[in-house]
Amino acid sequence: MRRTVLACVKAVLPSVALLCGSGVTAHGQVVSHLNLVSDKSPDVSTLEAWRKSYITDGMSEQEKAIAIFNTIVRYRHQANPPREFLSSEMAGGHVHDPLKSFHVYGYGQCCCAAAEVQGLARYLGLKTRGRPITAHSVAEVYCDNGWGLIDPSVMNYHIKPDGKLASVDEIHAAVDDWLKRNPDYANGEMKDRDKKLRTFAKNGGFHSYRKPRYNVSLLLTFQSS
Repeated sequence: MRRTVLACVKAVLPSVALLCGSGVTAHGQVVSHLNLVSDKSPDVSTLEAWRKSYITDGMSEQEKAIAIFNTIVRYRHQANPPREFLSSEMAGGHVHDPLKSFHVYGYGQCCCAAAEVQGLARYLGLKTRGRPITAHSVAEVYCDNGWGLIDPSVMNYHIKPDGKLASVDEIHAAVDDWLKRNPDYANGEMKDRDKKLRTFAKNGGFHSYRKPRYNVSLLLTFQSS
């Protein structure tokens, strides 16, 4: 497969050189700024290309926020983040540029994902903010007259019965209410609560993210906030 791709690239380079205005196609010709696209994957080579791939006319603010979520979970995964030390000391030197994360590294932790949400949201003209909670960073996007949590880090957002995204404060209140009604999951050491919640989840206690749900990470995080 790799040889086939390389052969295709070698075959197309002379044509690219001509299209770039150069009539020289001899060996060693330098061709730069190539953008190879595929019909199997959306073009996210630039912010404008990303907008054309993921954002359509008539989308609501909430639909745009969810498109941002879908973008980030597709192109990065959760892991100990790369450090270039180009960002502030508060940011830990982590990479918070969404395009660099997608194209160069492909991984990061919660603060990176939250920053990427905010970067893409601001590019679309949406209001957004970061919210620190216990041992976790998340982003909220202001959608249709209310704040909504968008968290690609642990891959969740929550839709309320009225069809709108739930905010950090609303989720916090809902988790508190659930734990009051299920005190067995609120008591004990963190590792013990984690084990009980995971067993609860495996036995069908949680719903899919397209309905209001709690996941283990959020229950433990909001429980401690």
